[in-house]
Amino acid sequence: MAVRDHSQSLEAIDHNSGLSRPSLPPGSLNQPLSRFAHQLEAERGRWFLWTPVFFGAGIGAYFALPTEPNVLTAAAFMLTAFALKLTLRRGVIETAVAGAILCLALGFAAAKARTSWIAAPVIADQGRAMQVAGWVERVERLQSRGHRLFMRVSSIDGLDRSATPRRLRITTPSATTSLAPGNAIAIRAILRAPPQPALPGGYDFARRAWFEQIGGVGFAISKPKAVTIPGKRPLDVSLKSAIERLRQHITERIATVLPSTSGAVAAALVTGDRGAIPDATFTSLRDAGLAHILAISGLHMAVMAGALFYIVRLALAAIPAIALRFPIKSWAAAIALLGASFYLLISGASLATQRAFVMIALMFLAMMLGRPAISLRNLALAALVVLVLSPESLLNVGFQMSFAAVTALVAFYEWARARDRVGPGMSRGFPVRLLFFLLGIATTTVIASVAVAPFAAFHFNKISQYGLVANLLVVPLVSLAVLPLALVSLISMPFGLELAPLTLLGATIEIVLAIAAQVAAQAGAVRFVPQFATPALLLITVGACWLCIWTRRWRLVGLVMIGLGLALATSYEQPDIYIARSGHPIAIRLHDGKLSSLAKRGRNYSLAMWLEADGDGRQPREVATSRGFRCDARGCTANVKGLKLAYAKTPAAIDEDCRVADIVVMAIPQAKPCPSARLVIDLRDVTKNGAHAITISDGNIRVQTVAQRRGKRPWSQSTPGTKQVAPTSASSPKSRIKPPTRQQVSRQ
Repeated sequence: MAVRDHSQSLEAIDHNSGLSRPSLPPGSLNQPLSRFAHQLEAERGRWFLWTPVFFGAGIGAYFALPTEPNVLTAAAFMLTAFALKLTLRRGVIETAVAGAILCLALGFAAAKARTSWIAAPVIADQGRAMQVAGWVERVERLQSRGHRLFMRVSSIDGLDRSATPRRLRITTPSATTSLAPGNAIAIRAILRAPPQPALPGGYDFARRAWFEQIGGVGFAISKPKAVTIPGKRPLDVSLKSAIERLRQHITERIATVLPSTSGAVAAALVTGDRGAIPDATFTSLRDAGLAHILAISGLHMAVMAGALFYIVRLALAAIPAIALRFPIKSWAAAIALLGASFYLLISGASLATQRAFVMIALMFLAMMLGRPAISLRNLALAALVVLVLSPESLLNVGFQMSFAAVTALVAFYEWARARDRVGPGMSRGFPVRLLFFLLGIATTTVIASVAVAPFAAFHFNKISQYGLVANLLVVPLVSLAVLPLALVSLISMPFGLELAPLTLLGATIEIVLAIAAQVAAQAGAVRFVPQFATPALLLITVGACWLCIWTRRWRLVGLVMIGLGLALATSYEQPDIYIARSGHPIAIRLHDGKLSSLAKRGRNYSLAMWLEADGDGRQPREVATSRGFRCDARGCTANVKGLKLAYAKTPAAIDEDCRVADIVVMAIPQAKPCPSARLVIDLRDVTKNGAHAITISDGNIRVQTVAQRRGKRPWSQSTPGTKQVAPTSASSPKSRIKPPTRQQVSRQ
């Protein structure tokens, strides 16, 4: 066998990638940097696929900052990146690095621009009754009772125009069936600023509300009444209202034929309205790993638009005069694109739906232009479009899971198609084609499940262990029956012929729900996973991108990165004490590693979030038993890893607690010094800095607050009369750690 030398490398073709190798001097491949440059040059055709990755990294860097950068900082970063791009032209590595830095800078600038562009006032966190007037933008049904109103605000009594939020989210305790999008109403409600996370690093609804321009949330204390608001209704409110009325009408038509749970699920699949789905149904679908069928995303858009494409194409092909003279494939693609646009509007246009629509739109445009319809390049373009229009979507779990699944699938089928491992036998009879179709569904399910598992574990702290089995049973049914019947029902509605297809749709949905209930009921169906550090998820994500984007053997380095990320995920140290923003509840970690909380009646959202982050499947009522605490009328004490914790309910308990306890938590504002305690946290501390998480390690005390993790960002805090106010310092002047006496004490 002849051995080729390096002089032949210019003409050599890499059989793994199909790309020409660049010529390199003899012996240069022994140098790591030269070998890296060689690999980069051979993969030049894949460089563009990294554009959304680095663009997203720039967005992530913006959101990770502890303080809000000014416009000049973002502009300087971008100009510097452009200068580097123009000057660094000496080699492959320099060119790639300059391009990566430019994408980072553009992503950073896009996030900053978006934050500034949509800035709107946020109501002060007062929690007092206010009279609100405005227009109804959307009405969501709640499973428990009542509705949730999204209002475009015209005025709020007691606030001047500059301090009035643009939108409010108000929950009504009773049904408001007479309300419709576009109605002008007045309502009295208890309003607060959007809530902050229940624990440091937890889900930040206030950040999401900022980008949706929701400046306050609350609950109604009066029935909404119709009013006349001076001036014209805003144009965007009129457009949104028209779409919302159509969505509401379709939902009502579905509920008329299918008043049961299957009808609620059908409405979720068509209009995205999931308010009427019972909690038990949500739970069984989630535990069975089937919750994704309720989120209108790639599967739904592909089946609905794809079915419309083939219906139109077959109809046109049946007319020889048209089929022989005109490009019916392009016509069908154009009509299917219009249908996908309509589906996007009536489905609520969530981030997952937007991503799916952009991908479908690119696919149909490629068909019209005679280009490959599905490719990683089209997926990269879709990701760029979504990130440019809404950079904050990078932090959305739907965006992350959706792109993770689709990227893995497209990369796998590109790899398999290049090796001719997909598709043999497709020209044979129907049984063989059906077999390959079922094998394709099984393969797709496995790949998508593996791709989204790290994100599901990170965001939801649970993994559905039988999700693969459930998806193998349900996805074919959803693809071949549920979604096509939903499309037929939607097309039939203008003619009043939806009864038959909706009845069949309800029957197929009942089968899906029955499978979900059976799978979820199995022992060990759900595995709870403790919270792990963000760097672990980032390392897994980078490794997955490396594996999916490159085509040569060095792509396998991505598996090493993924393995390191999984190993890093197990190194996260769980806090030993949690204190809620209101000062109650307070939870401690017992000797068995489980959390225990002081007893508290009613709903306990904070404790539920702590248990979720802990990977603990117990309900809050099972934990709020005061186990591990010794309590009397004045307060409680507990031992946590060798340190004494005291929880003072009354001023009478403070003197004694301050003498004997290492950590003193007060349910009241501190009135006098507490010199003996090593750490003092009173009501003002938690009110000002949010929930606290305390970790004890070898006698050291580490404290982290919500304010520290959120930093000084526009969505962190608000005060009356301003658009934004920087939050308080991460270290409250009243939350003190005393000078060390025996061990080192530090604050993170």
